[in-house]
Amino acid sequence: VGQLCSLFLTIVPLDSTNSTITTTTTTAITTTTDNNRKLENQLGEVFLQLFRVACVCELDVRNCVLKKVELNGRKYPVELCKGKSGKYTNYSSQTGITTTVGQSTMHSIPPQSITTNTTTTDDDEHDTIEGITLHIRTFATARQWNKYHTPRNIALALLGEVGELAELFQWSGDRNQNHPPSHNGEPHHDDGDGGGKELLLLFGLLSEEDLDKIGQEIADVT
Repeated sequence: VGQLCSLFLTIVPLDSTNSTITTTTTTAITTTTDNNRKLENQLGEVFLQLFRVACVCELDVRNCVLKKVELNGRKYPVELCKGKSGKYTNYSSQTGITTTVGQSTMHSIPPQSITTNTTTTDDDEHDTIEGITLHIRTFATARQWNKYHTPRNIALALLGEVGELAELFQWSGDRNQNHPPSHNGEPHHDDGDGGGKELLLLFGLLSEEDLDKIGQEIADVT
């Protein structure tokens, strides 16, 4: 991910600090064929690893993304955050969602359809990358967030989300069936008998709430 962000920032225009971006899409990127190939390779590697994690966790990436967008819709109501870049906790008094309350997507129902001024997509189109991409763009456009999607912001956000996903797996390689998972961030010490089944042991010990958090972070990175 670091390599991807480094490459991304070397080929995109610098963020402007003296003007406001008002377009509905991010600043265009001018790349050479070689840079395009490098970007494709790095993006492919990131998504490959995400899908591997999702597969081991038996998580559907599509559902993870759609359910997280649904949750974000409740955390960031259009009428409250339109044109603003504040954190969701700024609206907690209105939404009831705090850092500890209302964060689960376990019972969320992915939207069946979305409608824009010119396009309507149904659940079938949510099965495609293009359909999900349109869904996310529609979400951001409705809140006038595209102006914040500068290369620097995107790169930093990507690094931050990957870090949060990695945190959920911290110390997992030191666990086995004799060491229950830690939920307070304290490491478990390996007694030397760990084998090649750390992941299987890990996911056998995780709760549904843990898997929900992993799914949300996978969605955020995606």
